Amino acid sequence: MDRHLSPTIDAQWFRPQIDPTVLRDLCTRRNLPAVVSTLLWLLTMLATATLVVTTWGSWWLIPALIAHGVTACGAADARWHECGHGTAFAAQRANDAIYWIASFLLLREPTVWRWSHARHHSETIMVGRDPEIAFPRPPRLWVIAVNLIHLHAGSLALLRICRHGFGKIHPDVASYVPESEHRRVVTEARIFLGLLVLIATLCAVSASVLPALVIGLPAFYGAWVVMFFGATQHAGLAQNVVDHRLSTRTVKMNPVFRFLYLNMNHHTEHHLFPTVPYHRLPDLQTAIADELPVPIPSTWAAYRQILPTLWAQRHNVTHELRPSLPAPLCPPSEDSSPHTPNRLVNVDVVNVDEVTTSTLSPGRMCAVRTAQGEALLCRVTTQDWVLTDALCTHGDARLVDGVLDGWILECPRHNGRFDLRDGTALRRPATVNLNVSNFEPRG
Repeated sequence: MDRHLSPTIDAQWFRPQIDPTVLRDLCTRRNLPAVVSTLLWLLTMLATATLVVTTWGSWWLIPALIAHGVTACGAADARWHECGHGTAFAAQRANDAIYWIASFLLLREPTVWRWSHARHHSETIMVGRDPEIAFPRPPRLWVIAVNLIHLHAGSLALLRICRHGFGKIHPDVASYVPESEHRRVVTEARIFLGLLVLIATLCAVSASVLPALVIGLPAFYGAWVVMFFGATQHAGLAQNVVDHRLSTRTVKMNPVFRFLYLNMNHHTEHHLFPTVPYHRLPDLQTAIADELPVPIPSTWAAYRQILPTLWAQRHNVTHELRPSLPAPLCPPSEDSSPHTPNRLVNVDVVNVDEVTTSTLSPGRMCAVRTAQGEALLCRVTTQDWVLTDALCTHGDARLVDGVLDGWILECPRHNGRFDLRDGTALRRPATVNLNVSNFEPRG
């Protein structure tokens, strides 16, 4: 299993102190903000596509292509990201639909990138483990330059899609996508290849590259927008550290950038609490500001740090930016986690310390002691109590730090979800069910 390959999977990553009630409110999913933002994005993308078509054959095509690249690639990247986490909409089907649309626009295989991004959150900027390090050391400036139009990364992505379409899983993909998912990877690659063949056929029939300029090629000529925003996330910061405040940055951006980027400029906050939807990230930043570095005041200020650092790293790979961290609010308690987190082996044999009906209100959960170690007790409704594993079955995250929404329990690290009625894993990257048992509290 993945965790046995890396010591960092078990490391104690920094986590700010936050009132559980506040966090629960911040994690509440709402459809309306995402519906409004998505409709505005789709309408804007339709408008820029119309500009490309209507300006075909004139010099006005160039600004039309720039605008369409911004919407069909740059803005698609942020929607891909948030819907991939399953936090944009309250409705999971809506998240999945937009994730798929954005994945194709960006030529990113949905399952491959879902697992890749899960690894990125587990081992952020861990060299040799994180598959999404966009600026490795020493930086190859020619690669950065050609990737402004996606030539290097995009060509590799197309080759990988072709390889998967023929049923051969790329070795790098096999290192983080479990074998049980390989058939899904092959199926998705074949769907992508079919859609690309359809676009090529339309180009051939119309004797024009115009169809590809609207769908397909924006992933290349709009890639500069993805890089423009993406570089502000991690470039030049520390690697191989277990503190997201050192490897991830938050940058203040103007309203237009925040719409295109879907508030991912609050990237430190997102990595610390990936269960918080994008539209509440500014509120999260306010709630934990005392434990975060001061945000970079502008995108320009961020690049004034990033560019000289990347240049220096050409010859000195140890050179990196280290933001000043505030002093801890209080020293960590030696007894803050005294019990071994546990997966229940036999849920019928437990010895939970005294728990009464007044211990938890409905919709809350807490860690409890059992004869085997720490378990998780969830009070789903007034009458329904469930005892389950303390750890997520995917990445060993402590589920007590996650989100309980009705009968659905969400992991705080990768947004995997479980149905507490029977422990079923509902959302990848979690694929192994939880053990669950009914619990009878004392009166």
